[in-house]
Amino acid sequence: QDIGFLISKGGITSNDTLSIGLALRTARLLGQILPGVSMVRTPADHPQFPNLPVVLFPGNVGDEAALATAYSRLTSPSSP
Repeated sequence: QDIGFLISKGGITSNDTLSIGLALRTARLLGQILPGVSMVRTPADHPQFPNLPVVLFPGNVGDEAALATAYSRLTSPSSP
C-alpha cells in the first residue's frame, strides 16, 4: 500500500529515518510546514517511495497541537 507522506518526530529519529530507513544521502529542502518543522521530498528515482514528502519534526518544537496541525495540513486537498 502506498503512503502519501511521512512525519518523523524527534531529531535523532528524523536523522535515522532519512539516512537509514530511506537510505538518503542528500535531500531537497522544500521549506517549513510550521516554524522549525522542515519538509523534504524523496527523489523521483527512490526505489521504494518516490517523491514522498517527509516532515522532520524536532522533538522540542511546537506546542501540544503542532503535530496535529502538521498532519491536517498534509491531509488537506491542497497538500504537496
